[in-house]
Amino acid sequence: MGRASISRASRLMRRSRALAHGVAALLVASALILASVLVFGAAAPSFADEADKGVLADLISRALSSEATQVSVGAVDGPLSSNASISDIVLSDRDGPWLKIDRVRLMWRRLALVQRRLEVDQLLIHRLEFLRKPLPSDQPAPAQAAAPILPELPVKVVIKEFAIGELVLGEPVIGVASRFSVAARTPARVA
Repeated sequence: MGRASISRASRLMRRSRALAHGVAALLVASALILASVLVFGAAAPSFADEADKGVLADLISRALSSEATQVSVGAVDGPLSSNASISDIVLSDRDGPWLKIDRVRLMWRRLALVQRRLEVDQLLIHRLEFLRKPLPSDQPAPAQAAAPILPELPVKVVIKEFAIGELVLGEPVIGVASRFSVAARTPARVA
């Protein structure tokens, strides 16, 4: 194999690793958004007017934001206790937006929480733009050897159907601008 082929293969491997890390970060961000929506949604009534929907979106935005990352949620439609749509989600750091989600549809079963399960029938994301990698935190990361990529959750998470209609990765993420669609289903269990 020539030097050029090895160099190309090496670049492809680096881009693949960067994509894997980007998708892992995306899953963590989605899990955080999903968890907060479910936590607030289980306790929130079904909102009827636009002002109340804005209040809930603002409450979720403030709950998810930190010193390093600001989360903005545009609107929440439908009852969060079963079938909700969340639109205009933006994650930003001190350099501006790095992740944009235009619309999420979430259908889940609240009763499954009694069994310590988060059972999601559908998690559908219309368009997700991963513009760039987020800036590292100003806080030093704790030294950990082989830490897991995704956080451990206090409940078992089951997502039956997951889809991203359009996943847009900006050039800074993996070195080349890319567009994908993602779809997954869990197989039905036979008892």
